[in-house]
Amino acid sequence: MKVLDLQCQFQHVFEGWFGSEDDFVSQKERGLIECPVCGNAAISKRLSAPRLNFGAAAPASSAAGTAQAG
Repeated sequence: MKVLDLQCQFQHVFEGWFGSEDDFVSQKERGLIECPVCGNAAISKRLSAPRLNFGAAAPASSAAGTAQAG
């Protein structure tokens, strides 16, 4: 899944989720992508940082923080 930051010609910014870059290009060329705020179809991609999830394990809980006084 590819998440892109998109913007219409009226500067409304929104996210689009696509299966691939080719899916985005194909949908844009066919006029299937439009701004959810104003409905404008003149859409451009904005620069965005990629989100990479490599399946990292959740952080381990601290044993010192869970000790009970007693």
